[in-house]
Amino acid sequence: LKLASGGLGQLRAMKRKRPEEGAPIVEEGGPPAWLTGQFPEHAHWKTWRTCKLRVDGKLGSGEKRAVLSASGMYRLEATQGNGYKVVTVQGNPPQKDDLQAGSLILGIDGFPLFGLSGSDLDDAFGKRMLDGSQVQLIDAQELREAEVERDGEDEAELKGGAALAKEEVSGDGRLLVLPLGDRALRSLREDTRADLEGDLKELGNESGVVAELRCPEALGIDSIALRGDPEKVRAARQDLQEVLEFYGFRPPKPC
Repeated sequence: LKLASGGLGQLRAMKRKRPEEGAPIVEEGGPPAWLTGQFPEHAHWKTWRTCKLRVDGKLGSGEKRAVLSASGMYRLEATQGNGYKVVTVQGNPPQKDDLQAGSLILGIDGFPLFGLSGSDLDDAFGKRMLDGSQVQLIDAQELREAEVERDGEDEAELKGGAALAKEEVSGDGRLLVLPLGDRALRSLREDTRADLEGDLKELGNESGVVAELRCPEALGIDSIALRGDPEKVRAARQDLQEVLEFYGFRPPKPC
C-alpha cells in the first residue's frame, strides 16, 4: 500500500523558493534566529561554532558527499532537515578539531541548510561549499537534546494526551503538529507504516519542509509534524491531508 506518485504531481510542479539569506543573529557570534527560534527552551548552545573551511574538491552528490581538504577528507551524509552530518574524518584536514565526526553542518556563509532536504539541500550545499566558506556547526547530540526539550514542551502543552483533535501551530508558523489519535501510528502494520514514512519523505522533499512521525513514549498520542518555512508548511499541510486520507486517517480539513 503506497500513495501513487501522481497524487503528489501538483507538488512536483510547484516552484520552490529558497530560505532567506542573512537570518538575524540572536547574540553576536551565537546561533541565528532560524535555529534558535525552533528551540526556545534550549537557552545555551554549548557546541555552536563556526570555521572557515579549506575545500580542495568535492566528491559525490545527494545523500553521500565528501569534501577534500589538504591531506584529509570529510565524509558527509545528508539528514532530514538538519543539514549534512560528518560521518568520518580521514587523514589530517586543517579544520578537523571543528569538523569532528558527529558534527552537523547547519549553514554555509549564513545561508541555512537547516530545514532543507532532498534536492534543495543538495543544491544549496553544492553551490555554497567553496574554498574559504564559513560553515556553521553544532554537535548532532546537542541538537538531539534540543529536540527532546522542544518535544517535551509540546507534550506538556498537550496536557498529558487528553483528547486531541486540533492541530497545533507554533507562534512563528514554522512548526505544525497534527495529532492522529491514541497509538494511531504505532498500531499500523510494519509495511504500511514504512510506506507512509516513504510518502512523507517524498512530500517533504517536494514541498521543501521536514515531515516526520512523532510517537513519544511519554504519551499515547501519535502525530505528524511539519517543520520549515511558514508558507511551505501551510502548503504542505494541504498535501498532507491527501496522504493521510489515503491511509485511512480522517484529520480535520486544513483551514
